[in-house]
Amino acid sequence: MKKISIIIVIILIIFLHPNQLHAEEVPKDQLENISPDTMQPEDKEENMEENMEATDQRTDTPVQVIQDSQDTAVEKKEAASEPASEKTRVDEPLKPTAPKIQKQKLQVKSVKSTQSVEEKKVSRLGHISNSKVKIYSNQKLNSSKAAGSTYTNQVYYIKRQATIKGETYYLISRQPSDQKGVIGWVKAKDMSTRKHTVVDKQKKVFYVKGTGSAYSKAWGGKKDFTYSSLSKYKNLTFQVHLTEKVGNNVWYRGKLGGKTVWIMSSNVVQAKESKTSRLGHIKNSKVRIYKTLGSPSSIAAGSGHTNSVYYIKKQSIINGQTYYLISKQPSSTKGVIGWVKSTDMSSYRHIGIDKIVKKFYIKGTGRAYSKAWGGKKDLVYSDLKKYTNKTFDVNLTEKVGNNVWYRGTLDGKTAWVHSSYVKETKDNYIQHNLTLKEAVEIQMRNKPQTDKYRDKNAFVQSNNINIVKTGEVKGSKVGLRTSPKIGDNVHTTVKNKTKVTILGTVTGDQSEGTNKWYKIKHNNKELYVESSMVDLKETTATTKSNVNVLESANSQSHVYATLSKGTKVTIVKEGKTWHEIKYGTWRNAKASDVKQHVNPDNNSRYQHLVLSSSAGVSASELNKVLAGKGTLEGLGKAFIEGGKKHKVNEIYLISHAFLETAQGTSQLASGIEVGKDKKGKPVLVTSSNRKNLKGIKKVYNMFGIKALDSCPNTCGAVHAYEQGWDTPSKAVIGGAEFIGQQYIHNQYKQNTVYKMRWNFVNTSKQYATDIGWAVKQTARIESLYKQLENPDMEFEIPKFK
Repeated sequence: MKKISIIIVIILIIFLHPNQLHAEEVPKDQLENISPDTMQPEDKEENMEENMEATDQRTDTPVQVIQDSQDTAVEKKEAASEPASEKTRVDEPLKPTAPKIQKQKLQVKSVKSTQSVEEKKVSRLGHISNSKVKIYSNQKLNSSKAAGSTYTNQVYYIKRQATIKGETYYLISRQPSDQKGVIGWVKAKDMSTRKHTVVDKQKKVFYVKGTGSAYSKAWGGKKDFTYSSLSKYKNLTFQVHLTEKVGNNVWYRGKLGGKTVWIMSSNVVQAKESKTSRLGHIKNSKVRIYKTLGSPSSIAAGSGHTNSVYYIKKQSIINGQTYYLISKQPSSTKGVIGWVKSTDMSSYRHIGIDKIVKKFYIKGTGRAYSKAWGGKKDLVYSDLKKYTNKTFDVNLTEKVGNNVWYRGTLDGKTAWVHSSYVKETKDNYIQHNLTLKEAVEIQMRNKPQTDKYRDKNAFVQSNNINIVKTGEVKGSKVGLRTSPKIGDNVHTTVKNKTKVTILGTVTGDQSEGTNKWYKIKHNNKELYVESSMVDLKETTATTKSNVNVLESANSQSHVYATLSKGTKVTIVKEGKTWHEIKYGTWRNAKASDVKQHVNPDNNSRYQHLVLSSSAGVSASELNKVLAGKGTLEGLGKAFIEGGKKHKVNEIYLISHAFLETAQGTSQLASGIEVGKDKKGKPVLVTSSNRKNLKGIKKVYNMFGIKALDSCPNTCGAVHAYEQGWDTPSKAVIGGAEFIGQQYIHNQYKQNTVYKMRWNFVNTSKQYATDIGWAVKQTARIESLYKQLENPDMEFEIPKFK
């Protein structure tokens, strides 16, 4: 019975605890009986990574079969002494995982003695403390070897621990497994270890600081180096796909330089990306442009990306270095070039101010660009001098740094101009109680004239015209005959180029391949000549009655003029119903032509310049304009004095003087002597009357005042004498008074060239019938303004209902 009971107890023990075996019965392939000869070599990195992935999912909640009081104490001690950073480690190392292996309580019994072994699954990483540490091949601790240099300076995975005779041992492995890559058992006190857990498998993007090292495993040692120094990888992208924790330190696994590596969190940073609004220029051709942040590849700016301004709508800070995303468009997604270090660019804050429509005038200095703060490659106009005082219609105002830039239209192109290159003007708007259409209708009643069509032919109806043709005889001794026949009928012979009047065409004898003859008139006698002997030169005609001259061969077309009976016209081309004729320069304007000029928004704005306002420039500035202009040269001070005293714009006075004196060279401008005869009447001085005259003075008339067409010099000089204009300056100042009173400050207050030409209240007080008169008058004024530096301008612009 006793033997039977013992057998039953043994069977129950085996059945209930299959893993508890006698020492003599433990197979050699079990972990608690590992010999150095059966240790597995380290697998390649790819297989190791696959094993890690497989075990990572089992590290979170290890199952503890037997709670070991000693293990609890170790964990508490570890928590209290956990290193805060990578520097507290014995060596630097590589990657972990925490497989869930159920703890087992093994009691290995022998016939002679009983040994208690308590095991449990763990997830730790560890370093062997020194080369003298013993590595045991089994839990019996009866076979060992020194760690030496072979097993130090690298990190090991610890997936199982055992308590043997009250002391903790770790099963170390080169792989995250307690089966593969196993080295042996090491006393816990002979290792530096940390708890090893998976945080997540989320993809993340970091950038290398350039400090520390990269390893093949988390918390790796020197033998686990992938890159011993990260300095050459500073600011490069580190694409992470696994995050783990070793003690209190976070480690990331990802790709760097084409290899899978582990880097401690303190050696990487995340980019701080944010929106911004700046404009920038690349400093030089050597600057590197990165297609993506953290990329090792880049291109040099070269000549292709310099001398141009770029929009910066996004920035990113990595390791304290700011990068700008540069673009050709005001966007962070369109027109993008790449990333550039902020230190490699000159940049300023870029903000919008307003979209209010403004009107400026170009000073004539600086340049215009396709973008605010543009470079040479952004030029629209390389020199604004030719656009001096041109209108610049602004629709957008922005600020770059402390500088204001305007976007607008200049000479038909959209351009950006710096605020220092433009000037403001004073615009006054005068409301008329008329529509533009009504204003045009008022002007059309006075048959306004235009020279717009001076080079175009016109048309008249043929039945209202008597045609006369002229020609020239070609050849010497050409016979003019009494009939269109070849024979003894020559009335006279004429020489080459003799002019004849052609009365008509008739049929006669064959001559020179044709039977066409001309009936002609020569010396008041009607004769005949072969058509081949005459060159037709001109066809003229005379109107039979009053006849309209039309724009086209259509009775409904525009009437250029009406010719009275007997008016001669030159026919260019005969027709059965209509004759095409030449016509003079001045013709009736169309309503559309008048509208073009009456509309105040068309043509030069200088027609609206207030002629009673000053340009506000110095005498020296005016003298630049007057240089080389005869006796007007150097009279800048006089023009300013005359303008101020009589409230007349000095530039208008100069323009008027240029017109009347042939730019200072006429006799009146050069000076004419005048004296008084015995009756006290002023007369021009001559060599014959000089001795009989008194009070002889040389006088000047700079504006042709009273210089009538019938007596320009005499009348103009006598008036100057009567006014006491015995110096050029007096003539300028005195003439300004006359112009102010008669032209500008009259009862109609025609203080602009536009108002001089277009008077909608009293059309008889208009200065010309030419619809283009105002524009033509202002051309010289505008030209003079362009020669001045930053003059003042005031405009008075009419508005229609």
